[in-house]
Amino acid sequence: QWQTGDMIVPRQGVPVNGDWDNQLIAGVDTGKYFLFVPSDWEAVFGSSPTTGIYNVVQLRNSEVIWQGQIYIWNYAGSRPEIGIPDGFEQGRRHPGDVSAPGQWVSVPPWSMSLLSIESSTIL
Repeated sequence: QWQTGDMIVPRQGVPVNGDWDNQLIAGVDTGKYFLFVPSDWEAVFGSSPTTGIYNVVQLRNSEVIWQGQIYIWNYAGSRPEIGIPDGFEQGRRHPGDVSAPGQWVSVPPWSMSLLSIESSTIL
């Protein structure tokens, strides 16, 4: 129910790309891991990403499709041996046994999944 003083606040998020295959893992795992640009993370959340666990909401086309924990890795550079191009970092749902291919797939690329942090505290 609306009351005087209520506000509509747009939800911001970091665009992520799940259309890549982690080359260290046998088989196709496209969409199990996601890539993001660290400067996008910093612009939205106010600080640089650090390796760790975060509570997040995953948005797709402005709709909440999942919320829970993610683990991100901050390599601070490219990792061509696993398919991460220069300027990107990676993450996945946490713990690892709840992550699966297709969770982060973007069609068209970069348009569907956004991360919105519930808690800025690294767990």
